Amino acid sequence: RSGSSPISIPGHVIQTVYATQAGQETTTSTSFVNTSLAATITPTSASNKILVLANVNMYCDTNNEHSVCTVYRGNISGTNIGNGTWGIGGSYAGASPVKNNVSCAILDSPSTTAAQTYTVAMRRNGSAASVYINVNGERSTIVLQEIAV
Repeated sequence: RSGSSPISIPGHVIQTVYATQAGQETTTSTSFVNTSLAATITPTSASNKILVLANVNMYCDTNNEHSVCTVYRGNISGTNIGNGTWGIGGSYAGASPVKNNVSCAILDSPSTTAAQTYTVAMRRNGSAASVYINVNGERSTIVLQEIAV
C-alpha cells in the first residue's frame, strides 16, 4: 500500500520485522533443532509473499564434519523452506574447526493472513561434532518483509 491508499502496489514492502540473537547455542543432534532466533509476521493479504533474510554465524568443532542451518515456517514441526537436509548452508571443518557466516534470501508464500513465525534451526552432519551459532559473541539476525503481489 502507498500511504493510506487501500491499493497494494506489487513489489512494495508492506511491513518489516527484525529479530536478533547474540547468545551462543549448540547441539550435537543430527536432526534439525530449533534455535531461539525467530521472528513473527502477520501478512495483510493471503496473496502476498514473505521475504525471509537470515544471517547466521555457524561453527563446527570437529574435523571432517559439517554444521548445517535452515529456516522453518513455524518451527521444526513446520515447513523447512531451505533446501531439505542441507538447509541454507553451514560450515565444513576440513583439517580444523571452522566458522562460517551463512546468509539466505528466500521468498515464501504462506498463503494466509494468520501470524507466521520463521525459526532458524541447526544440526550437525557427522558422528562427533558439536555445532554452534554465535560461538564468539557474534550476532545472528532474521528479517521478514511482507511483499505486495
